Amino acid sequence: MLKSLAIAWKEKNIDLVIATSTPLTVGFPALVLKKIKRIPYVFEVRDLWPEVPIQMGALKNRFLIGLARWFERSVYKNAKHIIALSPGMRDGVLDQKINKEKVSMIPNMSKIDAFWPREKRL
Repeated sequence: MLKSLAIAWKEKNIDLVIATSTPLTVGFPALVLKKIKRIPYVFEVRDLWPEVPIQMGALKNRFLIGLARWFERSVYKNAKHIIALSPGMRDGVLDQKINKEKVSMIPNMSKIDAFWPREKRL
């Protein structure tokens, strides 16, 4: 997270930052660049953090859970736009009181029916 910020900080002539999660900490460099250098960012949600580690029991400390959820809302709130990769992820973002006009759902999946075993064509 800090190394990414250091590298991004040195870049010149940036019009837009694209941050793609997971984990949620990839939003930190984008958030800092927005706040200090006034560079907008688009945030892609590949998984719902911190909800995943909370549900799996990996994140149990109430203070850290609150801090992680505050950070999640900050990343979403400050993004110019948010791209969710599934309907459930979109709903998870919208549950954070984010304007639905600011969120797009672009599914990230392949057409699995094209990969099922089938007869060979002769």
